[in-house]
Amino acid sequence: MGIDGAPGAAIDGTGCEVRTFAPMKSEITSLLIITKLEQYDYAGATALAVVMLVVSFFMLLTVNTLQWYLQRRTGRGASGAVPPATGIGSAGAVAIGGGAQ
Repeated sequence: MGIDGAPGAAIDGTGCEVRTFAPMKSEITSLLIITKLEQYDYAGATALAVVMLVVSFFMLLTVNTLQWYLQRRTGRGASGAVPPATGIGSAGAVAIGGGAQ
């Protein structure tokens, strides 16, 4: 039983774990990879790992491309703040920071 009496929910000092009991429907990829390794199916485990690596790479590439596009479109930095204007303020920062003498 979990904290609130519901089966399948457990919380320890490091986080929350939710267990489901639907084989081949709600299994996570790491569990599938471990299962393949326990069955000595190294090719299957490697194939799953490579597919997940490629999927995660393309997700990361998509998010970064979208972020780059939105930054160019709005003219804002990564924090969402408007970039400082060039001119008086930027020249003082170079002199204080030890720029060219």
